[in-house]
Amino acid sequence: MTFSQCTSPKTIPIPRFTPVDGSTNFIGRLAREMLRFTEPRMAYYVDQMNAWYSMKTFEEALDMRAFSKLQNAVGTFGLSGLDRFFCFMMVKELQTFTRKVITMCEKDMATKTMLNTVHRALLPLEGVPGNPSKVYTQALQKSGRLWPPILDIVLNVGQRQLLRRQIANELRGSCRFDSKFLATCLQAFNQSLLTDVQVHYADPSMPYPGEDNPLMADLTSYLETAGIHNPLTKIYVTSTRLEAVPLILFLFTLSHLPKLSYLRNTGMLRSN
Repeated sequence: MTFSQCTSPKTIPIPRFTPVDGSTNFIGRLAREMLRFTEPRMAYYVDQMNAWYSMKTFEEALDMRAFSKLQNAVGTFGLSGLDRFFCFMMVKELQTFTRKVITMCEKDMATKTMLNTVHRALLPLEGVPGNPSKVYTQALQKSGRLWPPILDIVLNVGQRQLLRRQIANELRGSCRFDSKFLATCLQAFNQSLLTDVQVHYADPSMPYPGEDNPLMADLTSYLETAGIHNPLTKIYVTSTRLEAVPLILFLFTLSHLPKLSYLRNTGMLRSN
């Protein structure tokens, strides 16, 4: 028996519809519909316009007006719930990435040997390696098979991060217009708490909220609901130290740069 079945009244039960896209509720269907409109292989994001455009027709696929209408339709808590749903989707993607990196570095001996060879060829890291054209070409040829699954993860995480940033912009603007005193108090409280944390790290004798103190967790919840946060600086997962991650991401970026072209009118890189 599900939670909704246990809590729904017998006279007016909560209806359960057959999933059509893997979703079991409204927020899930809404999130996947937004992901469909902003699919990275079908649309590209223009930062100056805060909008996604179709690669085929070059028409707007999703812009800030859609988030304003969404705010009016589902309210602050609905939009905040959608944002949190995207968080969980990213956690799943990053956990998959972590498992793949661990497999590359510990279980796949051929990949581990290749990464060690490339790492030695790039030393010292402070400068450009000797004969860089040969070093990079050989590294990309040996590592080409690793990128398809990682590309999917990078695209998915980036897509959800951009959506979270637009949701935060809408929530922040709504909070400032509808409750400017709440927005001001949250910003001041957040800044004062950060100052106290910095002072504590400079002088450990100064007070600091303990692990059993819910202050920071509760404030974070308020800040995220009000859109006063930066999704790009959030920590979504933790793991053991993975020393190969910088090298893997460097080779991944290097292998995909030829597939991008620079657009002068927008100042951005676009997939060819």
